[in-house]
Amino acid sequence: MKKYILIPFIVTAFCLFSCNNDDDNNTTSNRIPTPQIGLEAEANNVTKNQINSFIYRSLNSFYLYKDEQPLLEDFKFSNDAEFTEFIESQGEPRTFFDLLKTVPSNDRFSFITNDFVRLENFFQGVRLSTGMDFISMNIPGGNSNYIAVTQVIKDSPADIAGVKRGMIFNKIDGEDITDTTDNKLFGSSPINFTLGLANVTDGVLSDTDQTFDLEKVEFTENPIAIAKTLEVEGTKIGYLLYNGFIRNSEEALNIEFGKFKSEGINNLIVDLRYNGGGSVATAIALASLITGQFTDQVILKEKWNSGVQEFFTRNNPDRLVDKFIDKTPANVALNSLNLNKVYFITTKEQTASSSELVPNSLSAYIDVIIVGDERGTVGKSQASTTFYDSPTLFSKENVNPNHKYALQPLIFKSVNNNDVQVPNSGLAPTIVAKEDLFNLGILGDTKETLLQAAINDIIGSINLAAKQLKSKSYGTYSGSSRMHDPNYQRMYVNP
Repeated sequence: MKKYILIPFIVTAFCLFSCNNDDDNNTTSNRIPTPQIGLEAEANNVTKNQINSFIYRSLNSFYLYKDEQPLLEDFKFSNDAEFTEFIESQGEPRTFFDLLKTVPSNDRFSFITNDFVRLENFFQGVRLSTGMDFISMNIPGGNSNYIAVTQVIKDSPADIAGVKRGMIFNKIDGEDITDTTDNKLFGSSPINFTLGLANVTDGVLSDTDQTFDLEKVEFTENPIAIAKTLEVEGTKIGYLLYNGFIRNSEEALNIEFGKFKSEGINNLIVDLRYNGGGSVATAIALASLITGQFTDQVILKEKWNSGVQEFFTRNNPDRLVDKFIDKTPANVALNSLNLNKVYFITTKEQTASSSELVPNSLSAYIDVIIVGDERGTVGKSQASTTFYDSPTLFSKENVNPNHKYALQPLIFKSVNNNDVQVPNSGLAPTIVAKEDLFNLGILGDTKETLLQAAINDIIGSINLAAKQLKSKSYGTYSGSSRMHDPNYQRMYVNP
């Protein structure tokens, strides 16, 4: 019998991961998003079969939930002819991919794209957006929604148009925002639309005549939105608002931590409230910058499917752990702070994956204080990687020139050095504090609700207003502006 297709590719992965480990289910919404990075083109039969064969050999080798999917079991096909017949009987690549991941009930995050170039660009921080981040809420008692602007990227179309954090919109192109019309806000189309500003009085929305014309453009976002030193009652506190674990942002993070170090901070608040995840390697770098005293000690352990786990355990058990580092990818010494305590600001709907990995991993070594929603964070500990239709799967060397399909399947889940996994319910807060969508405040201002709660704890203030503030916003969470992004509630590795 022929074994599809585990051992050859595990051997390849062993070499790739061991020699060059560069990077990297629950959801609060019933709208489970698929990244909008191109799935519209159908392949001809020959190419379709090539793509489907690529999908199968990838998932048969490395898919985290392979053990739960009978179609992926080893020795499934007795010979090449039987395997070929199976592949040729399948439909379009996306349908086949979805079929193979239907059994695992806890996988909402693996995806397929027919344009790996756009996927790679996104992992470098290139986004198609107005530059306005928002939360969408369903209004009780009807079908209408409203959106609350949570941040605006500097010099983006939204910034130029005058959109500000805290603005509430209830109209799009002259219509009520609904689950149907708000699709204009997400993804790659339409490119232009007009939003109507709402007035909020005592928690009640009403229409206004003020509108904002917005355009989606492609730009590279700096994930470091704010990095500054605050001085409160003689205490120097570093504040970092970090919006995504973008590959190759380690150098910029290191520069900002160098400033923190030179300014003599002895407390740090890392704001991950809008950070949905990203590169595992960048997460390890951030954790190493916060500390520095644990170089070469284990920061996380990887749990793969049974076949891969057994292979690495037998041949190279060190491959199953990741360690703190002391240098950036450019071989520059980290400006580590050597802290024994750190604060993280989180939210239930958006703080996920790598944003949960960092506090969970650090909690095995230092005191971690989480400021956020009493419901916790998203609760996701699985990582993915990009597979190409190439001999190695992990690189584009000799990639199939007939298509640009790529996979981003879950391949392992992580636990910290104490074998503690991020709970499915998310990381519980130490200090409960929530954003009020109708009174968001200014990010980085010491009076902003979540930041003030962290500062109060640092300086020992008895002013608990930030902890006790009740949200006046109403409705149920419907989604966020980044919910179709490839790194939304995901973390990834890239060998």
